[in-house]
Amino acid sequence: MLNNLQVLRAVAAYAVVLYHAQPFIERLHPLPFHSHLGAAGVDIFFVISGFIMVYASDRSHCGPAAFWRDRLIRILPLYWITTFAIIAVSSVGFSPSGLHNWDGSDLLTSLFLLPNIRLDGVSEPILSPAWTLIYEAFFYFFFGLFLLSGRISRATTILSVVFLSFWFMGVVFKPQSFVIEYYTNAILLEFALGCLLGLLYLKSRALDLPHGATLSVLAIGVAIAVLIAQDWYLGVEVTRTGEIRLMRLGLPATVIVAGALILERSNHRASHRGALLLGSASYATYLIHPLILHGVYFLAAKVLPAGSIFSATFYLFAAFAAVCLFSVGLHLWVEAPLTRSLKQLSRSQSGRTGIPMPKGASAR
Repeated sequence: MLNNLQVLRAVAAYAVVLYHAQPFIERLHPLPFHSHLGAAGVDIFFVISGFIMVYASDRSHCGPAAFWRDRLIRILPLYWITTFAIIAVSSVGFSPSGLHNWDGSDLLTSLFLLPNIRLDGVSEPILSPAWTLIYEAFFYFFFGLFLLSGRISRATTILSVVFLSFWFMGVVFKPQSFVIEYYTNAILLEFALGCLLGLLYLKSRALDLPHGATLSVLAIGVAIAVLIAQDWYLGVEVTRTGEIRLMRLGLPATVIVAGALILERSNHRASHRGALLLGSASYATYLIHPLILHGVYFLAAKVLPAGSIFSATFYLFAAFAAVCLFSVGLHLWVEAPLTRSLKQLSRSQSGRTGIPMPKGASAR
């Protein structure tokens, strides 16, 4: 396990939590501005996903079938559980993730991570943060397919060229189809950037820099400063996808991930057990936080005075504490044992069919 990336996953997850907590905070006390800095957590996740797929697949030497099976086990069970939890809560009058109306088609496309415009006109799955998982699944499909090339470097090169081609076709032809537009977006290139970092980490000494620790801290600091400066001076919402997001968030995210890897190579790695646990629980955090943020606000609005900075501050700390406790509990008592059991079952089945299973780390 790469400790620095594990902690960076926790940082990314709680950046997204803070981003989604802002509307609730503003209902309790208006903020002077709405920050979009936390949205960069998604871009960090995408770059890490690309890196981890290269890093793990190089060690496991698995084929497409085993790779896809491992990804399905890792991603879908907890996602399905939280999706049905959102549906259950919305059925009694709450609307976490902005869910108001949905039908059977919305449920199917949500469960199987396909782009869709819901019955209520919202272009996201029933569990709204899962719009990122649609891109993750698309990336996994092609990465697994290109593992047939036999070498991880060749697979990464092919994937980068294909994703660049998809993006180029989207720019040139400007597709009107929502699905085609979804899959030709520049945000896919963040996975390719992560894959290229993975190759650099494994196959070259490019990340073994003299004074690597100093340079990486400086690079991370500059990237964070760029993110803050853009947020402060531009102050406009970064769209979910597109070239602007790739430039404003994707490239700084890549620098931050690269810096964490250089620190790892320089033997400066995180070791705090609590931070590492939060990293392990980051996928659960990402999935469950809309429900927790909504629930804490529902309770806070009943007992706290509106328009008070104290109310907003109390809500922020209570919401973060609740997300932390629920996500760690969900990870330890549901996600980890469920994933372990499914992998054991899958290995026993693959043993009968002769298909090797990977031992790689998780992308989330």
